[in-house]
Amino acid sequence: MLSQCLAFATNAAAAISCPDKPIKLAFYHYGLLYFESPAGQARGIDRDLVDVLAQRSGCKFQTLLQTRARIWMDLEAGWLDMSVSGIETEERARFAWFIPYLVMKNQLVTHAELAPKFHSLADFQYSSYRLGVVRSFRHGQAQDALISALRKENRVVESRDANASFIKLHEGKIDAMFSQSLVYTKYLKDLNLSADMRVLDLTPEEVGVPHGLILSKQRFSAADAEQWRALMHELRADGSLRKIFRRYVDEAEAERLLRH
Repeated sequence: MLSQCLAFATNAAAAISCPDKPIKLAFYHYGLLYFESPAGQARGIDRDLVDVLAQRSGCKFQTLLQTRARIWMDLEAGWLDMSVSGIETEERARFAWFIPYLVMKNQLVTHAELAPKFHSLADFQYSSYRLGVVRSFRHGQAQDALISALRKENRVVESRDANASFIKLHEGKIDAMFSQSLVYTKYLKDLNLSADMRVLDLTPEEVGVPHGLILSKQRFSAADAEQWRALMHELRADGSLRKIFRRYVDEAEAERLLRH
């Protein structure tokens, strides 16, 4: 488990009312959003974003590393104050505020020999192939509808995190999985799978799904959330978000991430 405190002098125009206690924020391993270097150093878009939020707000952060499923449970229970790159749903909006900062779209990652079989989500649905998912993840309206249908046929295999799901794909325990460019780009390279897999956009009509900073409603009021929203707007307006993205992706991909 990662645990540390971050505190920097504020230089933001957006005023933040910092809580009396450090903000307890959880990361989760997820492609280029959060990963560890060979030397064990925490890196990624979400890691860098939180560093900038701490610097600009002047607030103290206590960070830790958890699974995604645990993060959602702890946010709802009030044991966690913040997390990163979350998708808002009606259920989650009951206990958290969401402040989008990037957009990502899920695509189907599958074995090269299977790719010609799939031209639509229906092609996968009316096959016998197994789909891997990460526990508690949301993917997009059409993708989640497919997953619900496949669950009824016991064709969904859950994993605790994305890396575990990619390993199952490599081992043939699943036939495909949904993933985003920031994620499959890293894991396919790390597992030396780029030549063996194909990435398919089976919902070309859909746009990406906003992912945002998550604030527990047990810790932050609506007014507090608006302060953090204003700070995030500043980071977008002054180019700070783009600068963070460009550390990990090219200009075209950074532009796609900013389309929200």
